[in-house]
Amino acid sequence: MELSAARCYLKRQLPLLVVVLIAAAHRGSLPLASFVASTPGAPSARGQTHGAPNVFNLYLCICYRSEAFGAMRTRGSTRQLAEVAYVPPSPRYHDQGRRIVTEEASRPAATDDAPRAEAMPLSPPLPAPPHDLDSPSHVLIVGDFADINGGQAKVALDSARMLADAGVQVTFFAACGPVSRRLEHKRISVICLDQPTILDDPNRLRAMRRGIWNGEAAKRLTAVIDGLDPTDTVIHCHGYAKGLSPAIGPVLANAPMPVLFTMHEYFLACPNGGFYDYRKQEICTRRPLGASCLATNCDARHMLHKGWRVTRQVATWGPGQLPGGLTDVAYISELQREVMTPHLGRKVRLHHVPNPVDAPELPPVDPRQNDIFLFVGRLSQEKGAAQFAEAARRAGVRAMFLGDGEQSETVRRLNPEAEILGWQPPEAVQEALGRARALVFPSLWYEGQPLVPIEALMRGVPVICGTWSAARECVEHGENGLVYRQPTVDALADALTRIDDVPTFDPLPLRQRLGPDAHRRRLLDLYGEMLARRRAA
Repeated sequence: MELSAARCYLKRQLPLLVVVLIAAAHRGSLPLASFVASTPGAPSARGQTHGAPNVFNLYLCICYRSEAFGAMRTRGSTRQLAEVAYVPPSPRYHDQGRRIVTEEASRPAATDDAPRAEAMPLSPPLPAPPHDLDSPSHVLIVGDFADINGGQAKVALDSARMLADAGVQVTFFAACGPVSRRLEHKRISVICLDQPTILDDPNRLRAMRRGIWNGEAAKRLTAVIDGLDPTDTVIHCHGYAKGLSPAIGPVLANAPMPVLFTMHEYFLACPNGGFYDYRKQEICTRRPLGASCLATNCDARHMLHKGWRVTRQVATWGPGQLPGGLTDVAYISELQREVMTPHLGRKVRLHHVPNPVDAPELPPVDPRQNDIFLFVGRLSQEKGAAQFAEAARRAGVRAMFLGDGEQSETVRRLNPEAEILGWQPPEAVQEALGRARALVFPSLWYEGQPLVPIEALMRGVPVICGTWSAARECVEHGENGLVYRQPTVDALADALTRIDDVPTFDPLPLRQRLGPDAHRRRLLDLYGEMLARRRAA
C-alpha cells in the first residue's frame, strides 16, 4: 500500500517536475538544447519553422495520463481546464470573387452582433483618399478573435473600422470565428482561420497543445505577410494568448515591415496574464518563472493548469521570441507601463495608446438625483463583486449588479437586497448608468484600461475604485469620484458613504481625450513614425 501511494504521489508531481526543468533550462541553469527541439515544420520564405517544441508534447502527455488531470476531465465542464486551443482540420479558403469561404461546416455562433459570418463579403483594395505620405496605406491587424467577446477584441475591431473610414486598407487576421458584421467594410478584408476558442475543443489534449503552439496560425500569418508591400504596411497585433499562441512571435519578430504590439493584459510577462494570485485573492509580486512563482499555485483551477501556463510562458519567452523580438509596444495605461517595463527588453520603444471609448450621444446624468450604486462586469473574485456586495450592505446603500459569474450566489448570500440583473445589452447598461448614483469598480487586480469606469465618467457618473487599479488614472479623488487605499470591505464601505463629497463635473474633456477621433489620430501618427524610422534605416 505504501509503495502504491508513493507511486501515485510521484505520478501527480511529475508534470510539475517537468515544468521546473523546462523553466530551469530557460533560465540558463540547464542547457536548453537538452530539453527543447523543434519538430519538423513547414519553413516559410524566411526560413522559419512552425513546429511545436517536443518538450511540450511530453508535458501534455504526462498531464493527460496523470490521475489529477483525469479527475479534472471527469468533473465535467470543459471550462475546468482553461485557455486551451482547438485544433480543427486545416481550413482551406477559396477566393470566389468578392467572398472568402471555408470548406469547414459552419457552427452556431455565440456573438452579440452577428449570428454567423461564415462568408464575409470582401472588396478588392480601393484607391484610398489622400492622406499623410508618412502614414501607411495598408495595416494588417492581428488578433485572437474576429468577433467581439471582450474589451481586447472590441478595440481590435473598432480600430479596423476607424482606419478603414480614414482611407486605410485593412487586412484583419484572426484565429477564432465567427466574423463580426462590424468588419463589413469596403476597405477591410478578413482572413479568419475559423478555429473555435481555446475552451471549445472537446479533445482537451489537442486543445492544450495548440494553446501552447499554434503552428497553423503561424504558417498562415507568414503567408499573409509575404504577400504585403513591406514599404507601405504596418502590422498591429492585439494579442495571442487565447488563440494564436506564442507561435506567431517569430513571425512578428522577422516581419519585413514595422510591427506594433498592444498589451491588453500582462501575458508577455505573467503566466496567468494578470499578476494576480487567485488562491490568496491578492496582487502577485513574484518574479515570473522564478522559484517562488514555480512553487506557488496561483491558478484559479488546479496546479496542473498552472503547469500548463508555465509551459506556455516558457514557449513565449523561448521559441516564441516574445517580448524579446518586439521593438514597438503600446501600453494602454500608465499602471501597465510601470508593471511591465522591468519585463520588456531594453530595445523596446514604449508608446501610450489608450483604448478608444465611443460613448453614446446621451445627455449627462445628474447623479445627485439617483440612489443606485452600480456594478457592471463579471461576478468573480478578482473583480471584487462579493466585496462590493458586503460593503453595500454595511453602508446601507442600494446595490445593482449587471453581469453574471461564479460568484453570483455568493453575492446573493452576502447582500440579499442587491439587484442582480445578469448580462444586459449596451442600451440597458446606459439606461442603468442614467439611474446611477455612482459606478463602483472594486476590481482587486491591476486591470489594463477598464472601459466601464470611463463610460460612466463620460456620462457624468462618478466612479469609486481602488488605488491599485488602472481605473484610478481617470478618477480625480473628490472631483469626479473617490479612490480608496485598501482592498478591504471596510475601506470600500467607507467610500460608499462619502459619495456626497463628489460634486457634479463636466465629462466633455474626457470624451475628447479618449474618443475615437483621438485614437485614430494617435494610431496614424504612430504608424507614420514607425514607417519613417524603417525607411530611414
